[in-house]
Amino acid sequence: MAKKLGVDEQTYRKEAFGFFDFEKIGAIKAKETISAMRSLGIILTSAQARDLTTEIDRDFGGIVKFEQFNALCDRQPKVAVDRSKDLKILFRFLDDNQDGIVDGKTLRRYFTTIGDRVSDEEITQLFITNRVPVSGEIDFALFCRMMDPN
Repeated sequence: MAKKLGVDEQTYRKEAFGFFDFEKIGAIKAKETISAMRSLGIILTSAQARDLTTEIDRDFGGIVKFEQFNALCDRQPKVAVDRSKDLKILFRFLDDNQDGIVDGKTLRRYFTTIGDRVSDEEITQLFITNRVPVSGEIDFALFCRMMDPN
């Protein structure tokens, strides 16, 4: 029986799967499956990754559909991932002036044009929920709160 997932977990899995579905065919290869799992905090040892790749090749012909990806994720323990380093890198990238402040317009532009695009309404709601000041200035602490999925 499949594990019952919360809405957020299901959404994260769909996003991770979709990100690695480069050809947009509803399926990903073994190597991409492992990368997608890592992005969700499922860390495999080299031996586990090798075994999983062999299993995917044998049982699924080297290609994994979302339902199969979900089942594979359910079998693996999730570990906490420290995302602070990644957030610092992204913050520096978005900090045009390198003054420790990201402009709300820059962040809005980034979210609406890069990767899985977020609607303008969703960005506005994110700003309201996190009480972004009218000036639009976002410091690193506020940025981290905004990026926290919990």
